Amino acid sequence: MNQTVGKIASDLMLKTPDSNDPIEIQRATEQEYLDNLMWCVQHALKKVDCSSIASHDECKNRTALEGDFYVAALLKKEKLLQNVLRNYFIATKSCPTPTFDQTIYKYNSKKEAIEFLWVVPDQETALTLKDNKQIVVPSERGLLQFVLDYYNGNLHRVCKQLNGETMNAGSLLEGF
Repeated sequence: MNQTVGKIASDLMLKTPDSNDPIEIQRATEQEYLDNLMWCVQHALKKVDCSSIASHDECKNRTALEGDFYVAALLKKEKLLQNVLRNYFIATKSCPTPTFDQTIYKYNSKKEAIEFLWVVPDQETALTLKDNKQIVVPSERGLLQFVLDYYNGNLHRVCKQLNGETMNAGSLLEGF
């Protein structure tokens, strides 16, 4: 019998965890995250068969992404289920505009490798880090730098550069 995410989440809220070891939980979460990131890349390259997935009917007709491309990992909290967070992995040809709850990777086709570009946490965490930058612990300084780069526009400039865009707004129309 297939259970809904809501039923599973409700049951988990009532259940005592099988393991209280945060390291074990973190490792399992990280492995699932990496597996999903790799699946997204392979899916974008059309190297996986997704024909059995109901919502993937259009995959048969689309072309594979060629050359370098980007993967946005978006973290979303389920509105009705307080203990459910989901990562969504979306492959795009152009670099996505930086926003909250987002991690960006670049697939380097020459190296056949996934490169981490940046992460921006949720807005509340970002503001807390920014407002308390003088007392951020060393292990969180890398994240702090991404937050500062987000707020000062550096991530947006990197995004535009990766997309071959100019830094100036708008475009000049001649001959009209």
